[in-house]
Amino acid sequence: MFDILNDPWIPVFYKTGKMAKVGLLAALRDAPEIIGVFDVNPLVEFSTYRFLQTFLMDALKPYDTIDLEDMMDEEAFDMAAIDDYIKTCQKEGVSFDLFDQDRPFLQAQCAEEKGDKLKPATMLDFARANGQNHTFFDHPNSREDGYMPDEAFRFLLPSYIFAVMDGVGYKFGINGVPPLFVWITGDNLFETLVNNMFPVPSDYFDDPPAMWRRKDGIKKSTDKPHSSVLEGMVFPARRIRLIQDEDGRVRQILRGPGESCSSGNGFRDPNVIVKEDGRTLRPSHTVPLWENIGFVMDVFSGRCPTVMSVYDSIHRDRKDLHVSLYGATTNQAKFLTAFKRDYTLPQDAHKDRARITVLLDSAAGMREVAKCLSKNLQNLPFMKGKDEKKDGVLKETVSLFYDSCWTHYCDLLSTQIRNETVTEVRDNFRWQILKEARRHYDGLLLTVNVPIGKIVDVERARAAFYKNLSKFYPKEEQYA
Repeated sequence: MFDILNDPWIPVFYKTGKMAKVGLLAALRDAPEIIGVFDVNPLVEFSTYRFLQTFLMDALKPYDTIDLEDMMDEEAFDMAAIDDYIKTCQKEGVSFDLFDQDRPFLQAQCAEEKGDKLKPATMLDFARANGQNHTFFDHPNSREDGYMPDEAFRFLLPSYIFAVMDGVGYKFGINGVPPLFVWITGDNLFETLVNNMFPVPSDYFDDPPAMWRRKDGIKKSTDKPHSSVLEGMVFPARRIRLIQDEDGRVRQILRGPGESCSSGNGFRDPNVIVKEDGRTLRPSHTVPLWENIGFVMDVFSGRCPTVMSVYDSIHRDRKDLHVSLYGATTNQAKFLTAFKRDYTLPQDAHKDRARITVLLDSAAGMREVAKCLSKNLQNLPFMKGKDEKKDGVLKETVSLFYDSCWTHYCDLLSTQIRNETVTEVRDNFRWQILKEARRHYDGLLLTVNVPIGKIVDVERARAAFYKNLSKFYPKEEQYA
């Protein structure tokens, strides 16, 4: 037996400096004294937060921003309401035991179905080499090692939230390719969780209910006509059942394809950015993560996460906004990278549409200059032709260009966006990135011994590059 309500499984840091594992009830009760949830695996850390977020949304059901403001003013969760919710769940037959015979928590309920297979428990850990996900060579014998129940449960959560197409019949989760998740942080765990709650929508909130309250179990390879907000936040994209050995460890799991919702039924994850075409914004290994900061703050177009719009209406007087971006870059069945990045953003600036436009335009302009730099580098005589070494030099130069632009973007975010006119901010950043593009282009030339016969060609290429950059010079248009 492992009771997720009381047995310790959530790794947290207290304000006193103490690090401990606590059960669900202790985490919510002590939330004002806890700094946050911490895990070395960013996907596990976010998934733990996502589970807490979903649990609280179902238990407390704030119906408008006034409810959320009142909740924040209380400075602690209503544990009596949470206890009542748990009792309601238990009356419905919900078991909070990971290894309950009939209804193991957050797992497939019924016996093995065709297509379900016994797999090593290490398949739950995306950082370890499994099947097609050969991240690196892994020495440990997975069948001998296994996990303690608390570890197994923490690894179970990302299997639903970051599901990829990792086998025949296995589909992505309800968000498709795992998106970039935006998580608003506060001074303590209580503030952080309330910051990421939102008013209950009028349609499709809890029908179907949260995954642990479903009585019908997880259906094998079933495409649903619609989902709900609560179900979508922890979507049953896999049929997984943890198998506990006599010594208490989990060495094997029963695993098979779960459910999908290809239409999405208009489901919008409350912590994701939506692009103009309606799809979620996904991390890319070729685009710096910080380029997306403008989208995080864009409350005017409706593309920013739902929780960001709600936060803005509750915390009108705050100057700084603290966010963490979580995600993974993937290639079908493979996880390439997993990350967490923390940013402090000027909340007061994103109340001004023109300043948000500057942030978005500055990032877009930088991308165009980076493309120009890459294309013109390939026109150099010694960079022409397909060659792995040349490709490496090209990618490294563009990457260094992006890194240098980040310094200027930080200055834009921290000082300029608040103290200068929007036209000055735009023009200053544009001149800085043009200067960086020239610096990295010329810097590459200094590292190459150009044959005498090619010097004229190199100088012509350089002149053409400078001319191409001129089209990015700041124009005289003003922002409204």
